[in-house]
Amino acid sequence: MQLYLIGGFLGSGKSTAIKQAADILSDRGLRVGVVTNDQGAQLVDSNYFKSFNLPTREVVDGCFCCNYDDLDESINSLLQKNQPDVIFAESVGSCTDIVSTVVNPFKKFYPSQKVQVSVFADARILPVLIKDESYFFEDEIHYIYEKQLEEADLLVVNKIDLLEGEDIENVQSIVQQRYPQKQVVFQNSLSREDVEAWLDLLEEDYASDRPEGERKALDIDYDTYGKGEALLGWLDAELVVETDGESALDSTFQLINMLYGNISHKELPIGHLKFFLDGEDYKRKISFTASDQEKFDYEEEDYKTGRMNLLINARVQAEPEELRNILDEAVEKVEESDGCEVHMHNIACFRPDYPTPTHRMTS
Repeated sequence: MQLYLIGGFLGSGKSTAIKQAADILSDRGLRVGVVTNDQGAQLVDSNYFKSFNLPTREVVDGCFCCNYDDLDESINSLLQKNQPDVIFAESVGSCTDIVSTVVNPFKKFYPSQKVQVSVFADARILPVLIKDESYFFEDEIHYIYEKQLEEADLLVVNKIDLLEGEDIENVQSIVQQRYPQKQVVFQNSLSREDVEAWLDLLEEDYASDRPEGERKALDIDYDTYGKGEALLGWLDAELVVETDGESALDSTFQLINMLYGNISHKELPIGHLKFFLDGEDYKRKISFTASDQEKFDYEEEDYKTGRMNLLINARVQAEPEELRNILDEAVEKVEESDGCEVHMHNIACFRPDYPTPTHRMTS
């Protein structure tokens, strides 16, 4: 079994790359499993992967670091029930220090098992954050971002297709200057060719005899790390949108745009704002990140229904109570404008706890 640990900041495109990789590996005759992770308990990404019938396990209510035993159990559950050839374990986007808290413990308990660490970064955000310029987030959140990049075996600069000309050259130059010894891939995860190249590198590294001693544990300030996580507000919510006719999908799109618009209007930095739409025979994921500027431009679809389930994961630099107020306001407005009814269930608003790893092994 090959184990690929996928890290990187919120909104860097990890899930999209994993789904593309799973399709490629499946076409090669390999079985794939996925372990998702989040500080909350209602995961858009889990529903997304399951909608494609990918064997999926979850580590919830904290990062892999602080729930190492749950990660171990999830991997073993996949191995026992699904016998995957490859497992992708996708760490929550606010987590770092995974070499000391996940990779090294795993190597201790399973000495023959290699673990490859890919860290994803959004090509649009990376140049500003690693040059210490004022941008979206507070300094402590920048700190998490930089530490994530520092411990990558393979740094995947993603969404490169959203840049043009000089911007692409600028990103490449910055990364080469900052990380001259690091293996770097510039990738569009919607491109099968790009993801195949990433997978080929992972497989080459997996098969190589690179000494594990080359991988260094982070020198990290946990107080700064913890403060950075605590600056992010988490909102998870399950909603049901109902209409008298068959326009629930359109009303759901309106609600998504209204929620995103309210957050943008208040100029609150978005780590990730994710939605999973689930109808009887309709499933779709929609995402916004800090670098997105426009609302979701949807085209009218033929799918007609009077009921649509909507799962929301919002990770925003804001007070959790403010996120709840923004949600309530968006629901009230869409009910008034569209004449629909929105039923809210299982709403959780919180900040992540101080990171307390199950294990921390620096060698």
